[in-house]
Amino acid sequence: DPYRVDLTRTVGWFTAMAPVSIDPDGDVVHALKAAKEQRLNRPDHGIGFGLIRYRAEGTDPSPAGGRLAARPLPSILFNYLGNRSTPVDSGPIPFLPAADAPRLPATVSGALPALGVLAIDAGVVAGADGPVLSMELRYPTAILDEADVVDIAARWEVELAAVVDAVVAGDVGLSPSDVVGLPSVSGVAAAGGGAGLVSQGDLDGLAVRFGGARVWGLTALQRGLYFQAQLAADSGAGDVYVTQAVVSLSGVVDVERMRGAARQVVVRHAVLRSGFVAVASGAVVAVVPEVVEPEWSFVDVSGAEMGVDGVGVVEAAAEVAVEARSRPFDLSRPGLVRFGLVKMGPRDYRLVLTVHHIVLDGWSGPIVMADLLAAYATGATLTPAGTPGFEVFLRWLGGTDTAAGLARWAQYVAPVEGPTLIAPAATVAEAAAPRDHRSVLSAATTAGIERVARESGVTIATIIQTAWAVFLSRMTGQQTVVFGETVSGRPATVDGVEQMVGLFINTVPVVATVDEGATLDQLLHSVQQGKTALLDDHHIGLADITATTAHRTLFDTLTVYESYPIDAQAVTAITTDEDFTVTNVDALDATHYPLALAAAPHPDGLALTFKYRPDLYTDESIASFAQWYERILLAIVTDPQTQVGDVDLLSAEETREVLAAGAGAPLGWPT
Repeated sequence: DPYRVDLTRTVGWFTAMAPVSIDPDGDVVHALKAAKEQRLNRPDHGIGFGLIRYRAEGTDPSPAGGRLAARPLPSILFNYLGNRSTPVDSGPIPFLPAADAPRLPATVSGALPALGVLAIDAGVVAGADGPVLSMELRYPTAILDEADVVDIAARWEVELAAVVDAVVAGDVGLSPSDVVGLPSVSGVAAAGGGAGLVSQGDLDGLAVRFGGARVWGLTALQRGLYFQAQLAADSGAGDVYVTQAVVSLSGVVDVERMRGAARQVVVRHAVLRSGFVAVASGAVVAVVPEVVEPEWSFVDVSGAEMGVDGVGVVEAAAEVAVEARSRPFDLSRPGLVRFGLVKMGPRDYRLVLTVHHIVLDGWSGPIVMADLLAAYATGATLTPAGTPGFEVFLRWLGGTDTAAGLARWAQYVAPVEGPTLIAPAATVAEAAAPRDHRSVLSAATTAGIERVARESGVTIATIIQTAWAVFLSRMTGQQTVVFGETVSGRPATVDGVEQMVGLFINTVPVVATVDEGATLDQLLHSVQQGKTALLDDHHIGLADITATTAHRTLFDTLTVYESYPIDAQAVTAITTDEDFTVTNVDALDATHYPLALAAAPHPDGLALTFKYRPDLYTDESIASFAQWYERILLAIVTDPQTQVGDVDLLSAEETREVLAAGAGAPLGWPT
């Protein structure tokens, strides 16, 4: 950071002075919290106060400096010198005061000018029996006498004792700065708003409902998913953001042992204990109790074939999974995860993990599953205890420079003249449960995509998105198109982020100008160049980005390239012990967008999944979309120097049908 320097070995006068406004109203705990928040939320810890105030005495005072210079300095000066004690069991430490050293006065002559009516130097020093809080009070005798100061010190000691008693009595609760993932008051003010902050009253209310729980801020996408969940509840539509993984197990499973493993996983990953609550100030926060008993079910359907309805074992097991996925989560109830085990036969089981997307992303799912199986087999999760968790990422997120990133996004989306909507008439109230159309590209086409990525110096994700841009341009007639991209959201600067569990992903816009006269290779580089400039800004929320434009929405389609370090195939390779093996993993997820494309590596090639709303598109229409999109990919693979305008989406038969539909009977000319 060019604005930070290491001064730990530099000698000089670096002390800064800044005013502190304290509201002692209420009990001692709340007064202390108010003082803490006031200190922490001063801009740059108050370092600029002196420069702004005393610059007003020069020739070019600022308005703020003039106002500060007109005010008197506080009459009380407090200087905390830190902990300068020596630990009892460590022995003397060089350059720290010795416990038996004589006390030296602040001024030898006594002629040092008083900086206020009362000046206090406080610090922790070494005492005969351990660290001691020491305070020296200095005062001008023309204003205060010794009896006054002794009385002040005695009253102060009573208040400090009250603080100690409150702490000894139990948990004193949180103050707003303890909520990780939220920007500071000064940071929000710099960004031009105050939304998202929580008050002390909010935290007091949460402490009553969820005593002792941690409180976290939300990521941008978590806020979006919370909104979508409320929208779905109000409209009566189902919440599409309930995801599920069904793991096929071959062998004998100990039911109680698996349940114990589920408990271990929830203990290991705090984010799985999250609940999401709207507080009185309007913000939505996550509450994370220390203990949550995970929802667990065991169903034996091994005799289902003999049932009166004649339902087979496979169908009965599927119904169990569907019920778990269809039942809405109460987001305000901590623990948005369901573990289920279905017995289909003596050596045939299904392990069903159902979770709300607001707590887990696709990268995290296989980690949780691997931890669950490892806990069953060995008694310990695969990710070791002490590995940084989602809270570490949220702390990083709360310290990011949102204003600068938002300015870069505003510049990126500036060319957008209007939203790119493939289903402009779609409404949430009429939404049907999404469906999937899956296909796998041939090994030759997949190898061609990888070759073009290497030779052109672009990513596979860029190729996927460039082809989608061409597809949207042809479908909408727009030259400049915009669509959503799901990004991993895991900053490389956060240690251990690749093993963390939580919702790191975010949805950000991709803007592409599809020039019919440009080559596909030129379009590839144009798309990648625009995306690369924003790699450090993937944490910015879509709502905030959209607000920089003149549009209420930007797009209704989404793309994602799912390339995870631990995927479903890796989970199937896990052999827990001699009891059973993993034979298959089926994962189900969806989005609220009318049309979305998910691409992922597959053993046989690149898998493409079109996710769509059946109330808007027929299965036949989506099959045609998939064919057209694959032809664009094939054009890129065949010759990246092909002009965009020369790419044919339609097959020869489709072209003939279109031409025939536009041909009519010959016109008879009047004579």
